Amino acid sequence: MEIEGLLFMTEFPASPASISARHGVVSRIRARIPDVTGQVVSEARAQMPSYAAMGHAAVTTYAATLIGRMLAALSEERDLNSDDCRELREYGEARAQQGVSLVDVQHGWRIALRSFRAALVADGRAHLVADDVLLELSHAMLDLVDQAALVYGQGHREVELEIARLDHQVRAEFVRRVLHGTLGPAGIRVQAHQYGLDIDGSYQAFRARSESRDSDTELLQLLRSDRHKVVFTTTIDDDIAGFTSAPATLRTEAPLGLGPACRLEDLGRSFRLASRLLLTADVFDLQGPTELTRVGLLAAVVGDADIGSELVKQYLEPVGTGSAARTIIGTVERHLDTGMHIETTAEMLVVHPNTIRYRISRFEELTDADLRSPVTAARVWWAIKHQRATS
Repeated sequence: MEIEGLLFMTEFPASPASISARHGVVSRIRARIPDVTGQVVSEARAQMPSYAAMGHAAVTTYAATLIGRMLAALSEERDLNSDDCRELREYGEARAQQGVSLVDVQHGWRIALRSFRAALVADGRAHLVADDVLLELSHAMLDLVDQAALVYGQGHREVELEIARLDHQVRAEFVRRVLHGTLGPAGIRVQAHQYGLDIDGSYQAFRARSESRDSDTELLQLLRSDRHKVVFTTTIDDDIAGFTSAPATLRTEAPLGLGPACRLEDLGRSFRLASRLLLTADVFDLQGPTELTRVGLLAAVVGDADIGSELVKQYLEPVGTGSAARTIIGTVERHLDTGMHIETTAEMLVVHPNTIRYRISRFEELTDADLRSPVTAARVWWAIKHQRATS
């Protein structure tokens, strides 16, 4: 019989005496199924909490049915048939749905195999059955157990994969609702408890571009590399998004917006800022994690294009668009970045301080702006950064 691509052949010698002896042993063991199965289940429940959580009677009934099928196949000198396989597959599926791991299922079968082989040998010795006959029966029993393991194992794994897929979907939906701020405080408390999250803990939302499968996998591995950190991820508009326990310490060159630390119920705001910070990183070609402390008002420049456009009209368009205009605007930008120190600006641009003074004066003349005014300086800075972002 072929099961999942493997061929099992159980062959017995044709000696009438050995056939009679084998049938006698198996027949007597089948009569003892309830007693031996009860012992097997008691041992399994004593050793494995997953079985202890289930009722003794329910486990015993199911186990006795399967063992009966195995011994019937042994008695009839055949491999497992389609009905046997269907029953075993359903058994594997049921155990997976009950939360019993495949390791525990296999351990339970080892207990059963050991117990029934011991019963088989004891019965054979008591009835003076030859050792070679008992050895043949043991080998045949092992073959049947191998066949069974393939079938119930496949059923168990398929259900495990489906459960994992559904769990992933539920978890991802929880993350999306938390980040979008659509899950109320009560819902957050309930699901936080389910996932083992500290409701009073501090978390940071993050958002990163999804570029390729390899880069996404590398980023997710990085996010989860610290086992002491909580990391929940999902996808939002094809981006990788989620939250992690604060403070986040991420060493990556990939652009990543990182929102401020907050409680779970405030992650919606943290995620909105993380999204703006990622956009800011994209616009200004910033690498690695980007927090508000790193970019400051650049996030506002990116987020409010209308104001930026008006400021460009007021402070940059009067200067012109040629190379001379670009030199003047570049000098003003560097001058503002240095805290309006003439000498420092001159050193950075490798020109004479008087050249800096002339360019600043020319800018103020063309735009009717006084850069000594903090408000005016802020407006000019905003206009220049907006132009850089949109050029």
